[in-house]
Amino acid sequence: MSRKLVSAALAATTLVWAVGVAALPVASAQSTASLQAQIQALLAQIAQLQAQMGTTSTQTTTTSSYTFTKDLTLGSTGADVTALQQMLINDGYLTAVSQPTGYFGALTQKALAAFQAAKGISPAAGYFGPKTRAFVNSMSVGTSTTTTTTTGTTTTGTTTTGVQTTSGVVAPSSGLAVSLASLPAGSTQSLISGLTGGAARTPVLAVNLTAGTSGGVTVSAINFHKLGVLSDSAVAGAYLTQNGKVLYQYNSLNQGVLSFSGMSLSVPAGQTVTLDLAIDVSSGLSAGNTASFSLNSASDVTAFDANNNALTASGTFPLTGSTLTVTNVTNPSLATLSVSSSSIGTSVTAGTQGNLVGAWNFSVGNNKVYLDSINFRVIGSAALSNIQNVKLMVNGTQVGPTLPSVGADGTAYFDASSAPGVLNTGSNNVQIFADIMGSPSYNFQFEILNGFDVYAVDSQYNVPITANSSDGSQVTIQQGTITVTQDAYTPTGNIAKGQSQITIAKFDIYAAGEPVKVQYLPFSLAFTGVVTSTSQADLNNVINNVAIVDDAGGQVGTTINQPPSANYNTGVASTYDSTGLSISGAGAAVLVPVGGQSGTVTYEDSFGTAASPINYIVPANTTRVLSLRVDIENTANFSQVTGSILQPNTNNLQGMVSSQSAMSSGAQGSQLSLAQSSLTVSQNNALGSQTVVAGTSGVEIGSYALSASSAEGVNVNNLTVKVGSMSPTPFQNLKVR
Repeated sequence: MSRKLVSAALAATTLVWAVGVAALPVASAQSTASLQAQIQALLAQIAQLQAQMGTTSTQTTTTSSYTFTKDLTLGSTGADVTALQQMLINDGYLTAVSQPTGYFGALTQKALAAFQAAKGISPAAGYFGPKTRAFVNSMSVGTSTTTTTTTGTTTTGTTTTGVQTTSGVVAPSSGLAVSLASLPAGSTQSLISGLTGGAARTPVLAVNLTAGTSGGVTVSAINFHKLGVLSDSAVAGAYLTQNGKVLYQYNSLNQGVLSFSGMSLSVPAGQTVTLDLAIDVSSGLSAGNTASFSLNSASDVTAFDANNNALTASGTFPLTGSTLTVTNVTNPSLATLSVSSSSIGTSVTAGTQGNLVGAWNFSVGNNKVYLDSINFRVIGSAALSNIQNVKLMVNGTQVGPTLPSVGADGTAYFDASSAPGVLNTGSNNVQIFADIMGSPSYNFQFEILNGFDVYAVDSQYNVPITANSSDGSQVTIQQGTITVTQDAYTPTGNIAKGQSQITIAKFDIYAAGEPVKVQYLPFSLAFTGVVTSTSQADLNNVINNVAIVDDAGGQVGTTINQPPSANYNTGVASTYDSTGLSISGAGAAVLVPVGGQSGTVTYEDSFGTAASPINYIVPANTTRVLSLRVDIENTANFSQVTGSILQPNTNNLQGMVSSQSAMSSGAQGSQLSLAQSSLTVSQNNALGSQTVVAGTSGVEIGSYALSASSAEGVNVNNLTVKVGSMSPTPFQNLKVR
């Protein structure tokens, strides 16, 4: 390197010192620590300038042959792509960007196809395969390469380079250790800037924060330093992210110092939290300019131990990220994304599933966009735990995982990076669906609080783009409901006389959204084939001890020992038998067919009344199975019976949270037939007459079918077998099985 260049570098150094010192406030206005921090920042900037002028580093542009060793296609990344793009830029085929991006997108494919066509490589499809690779390698035409080594001043006597590698993080015994980490996979080395906008959330530095094994650490502030020739205005926004999710937004950027304060980042004992510093790039930046970011010293990190004692971070400082180069894009420009809220219904019923609770229009311009992640904030008075099974839909297709519930921090974060949603140019419908399992009379609202909560990637340039915030629609949760349906295992078939507490019907009663109090519950028993009866006492010759019990061991109201009860036909509509006879009204004859003929009559009653409630409670979002049971008397005189839960004609429900009243629905069981006996025996005709040889063992000599009613099983305690009048009995070892 010539003496003139060295002199120029020293002159530049002197100038920076002069400007820097002149710009420092007087000592009385700042603490010594603050002045030292600014001096360290100036030293880091001087080191960057020296690197660019070649004083303490080498920056050379050489022409050398690059040997390509692998096929390249859409989606490829790495050094081979960078070298290919540089060759295409140099030859004038790739004009949309000023510098390589390291990502093989549609623009690179188009430029490569033009190169192949011009060189007679067939097919000219934009695929960098064996033919094109052999042709390019045989040309021995060099590609422009730049080698930059940046050396900074260290506080420990060692040098940290800008190569971002992590060689295993070892937790210290105490305190907080800070080290460089690798940038997220696929990160670009370019700062993409267009005429109307720049790339968003571009990763520029990654750091590991490792707490000592003796206790956890809380980080409250971090300052980063911008190095290079780019002005502060080149940074339109800055964020600290973890696994793609924004944790903190920067507070200020002043004279190259990027400050994050007011943090409350917890680092558990012996564990490492990796943070990525990402920036929004401003529009209209000059191509070729470079920048990097660093943590200059331990004083850039403010942390406290579990006892709120201040800690001094350990590490090899400065920790400097890779140098990034501004790249201009023009044709096409970066994709644009505008977000606006769409109208939805403003109320849902507690306990219902698959509700549309938010909708937005994502309008995309220039290029197709991939939605990698999105973070919704949920506000309102509803309990967040009641908003469950949350799904993100993009143009009718689910994107990302189903969230079990909204997070306790009020966020619903969807990471779709493994299978991003596709946002085509034009309008795109983005929706949120969820189960609302409680919080009646309360409300909630999904919203995109900040533009940076949307992580959308330009399909052409493989860089994130900016979006805007957008409110959603407030949704009010209506009161819960009770539904009554026939249970799948309600009895069918026969019942018999003389059975006690036989189940006539089973019903499912479900409380949606909130616990519901059942104040009273009407029911009915419809009998067919009833013979002449003239008094209420005759009902007791048919059934007694009517009760409803649930599958949790509870009982609905009190057993009606001798029906009807005093609540007979209370709160239900009038009922008519099959011949048109009204049997409503307390005290009326209950089993009286018209003209003394056999017919259908209905006994209606109720467990509890509005004036004398039973207060049976069904827990929220829970199904109880109710069994309607009766004793069938030996004197019963009907053919079939059907049990039902009736819909009342006044409200019989009260929400335990909303305090609102409602009416339950009705349901009917299956029709059961009355058998004369609970057990019937018949011969099994499958075993016919047979001839056996005397002395044969294990001979089957008879087969019979024993049938119990479908409503109740029968225990057979003894069985008498008559073997005829033969004497002596020719059978031995007689057994039944």
